[in-house]
Amino acid sequence: MKDKQSRHTDHARRRFVGGALASAVIPLMAIAPARAEGLAELSEDDPMAKSLDYRHDASEVQHASYKSGQTCANCALYKPDQAGDGWGGCAIFRGKAVKGAGWCSSYVKG
Repeated sequence: MKDKQSRHTDHARRRFVGGALASAVIPLMAIAPARAEGLAELSEDDPMAKSLDYRHDASEVQHASYKSGQTCANCALYKPDQAGDGWGGCAIFRGKAVKGAGWCSSYVKG
């Protein structure tokens, strides 16, 4: 049978590990891309879209950091919609769907 000090140490260890695990998972949940299902399509005229030079068609992008072949669909922040309609969620534009063929200056190689 464990003594009182040993039980206290075991309990403290479990609390620490649980807290560490939660602190690692919660930030990931905050940056996880939203699902596009039921989301309104992001307008290129949206103020945040304009500030990040978002375009529905990456081939129309004229931005210094744009590299040929970059699209929302191959960005790490993009989550394709299950419907397969070419739109998906984005960790940057929470609550809005972005076009998979689009691009913005927050592009992160996926």
